[in-house]
Amino acid sequence: VGDLVVIDVKDARRIPVGIVTDRDIVISVVAADVDADKITVSDIMAPKVVTAHVDEDELELAQRMRGLGIRRIPVVDERGSLIGIIAMDDLLEHLSEGLSSIAHIHERQREQEASARR
Repeated sequence: VGDLVVIDVKDARRIPVGIVTDRDIVISVVAADVDADKITVSDIMAPKVVTAHVDEDELELAQRMRGLGIRRIPVVDERGSLIGIIAMDDLLEHLSEGLSSIAHIHERQREQEASARR
């Protein structure tokens, strides 16, 4: 687990209000030699959480994440309720599978053309 999404429950919705990454813990607590018993999650969480919409285009999301310099992003539904989280690695895997499928289509077409000429 690389991060923790901090939520506020409103009308049975889980609204993301912050995020804490493993890097935040290392930099703000471990490296700073802070007593972990004396801080709260809100002390180290990123106070403005960036979210993705469940229907957002994967390529556009990857570009947005790259521009923001973030590797993980909470995903919300149309009501703003947390439904999951997506990591850059998830997007890379999904997009590479799509590219692989396209490459196979091209190869299959060449095979069919060669077979038709025989």
